[in-house]
Amino acid sequence: MTDQATKNKSLLINRNTVNIESSYFDFKLVLLIKIMGISALLALLFPVLHYLGINNIGHIQAIVDTAFSVLTLLLIFILKKNNTSLTVILTVFLTLCFIASFSAFLTVPEDDFRAIWFYLLVLIAFIFGGKKIGHSLMALSISTMIFGQFYIHDKFGDVGFITSISGIIIMSLIGTDHIG
Repeated sequence: MTDQATKNKSLLINRNTVNIESSYFDFKLVLLIKIMGISALLALLFPVLHYLGINNIGHIQAIVDTAFSVLTLLLIFILKKNNTSLTVILTVFLTLCFIASFSAFLTVPEDDFRAIWFYLLVLIAFIFGGKKIGHSLMALSISTMIFGQFYIHDKFGDVGFITSISGIIIMSLIGTDHIG
């Protein structure tokens, strides 16, 4: 193979690698925006149902969910305008998710399914933030649940508690296996 042919082949491989990386970034960007949009809309549904008297989440959680929705929609707008800020937006979004999850954990004791928000938080952290962020949020979520089990008034039942911790660990294992 001539030197020129070798250079051409090398350029083609590099261009294909760049295209694949660019396509993967675009895929992650679109997926994150969809997840953020769904999160914002569903989180907004809960206060609406609360104020209609259909699903009591309490006034505090209704405010938290509304704020979460508005801030998440703002983050989507920023991300669509400037996708180079993906890491910053992801960090803010994950922080908002943790705050909303923690608030629901503390203020909506009649919802035995409230730990699901921690599962989703951990899975999203692994998918978009990688192992380091995923493991950090897994540890924070599990610690929060253990702390809550000892110190909050309305605790999970034993089965609910073990199931919730197991769910977070399972989401972490799924995330760890799929992140390179």
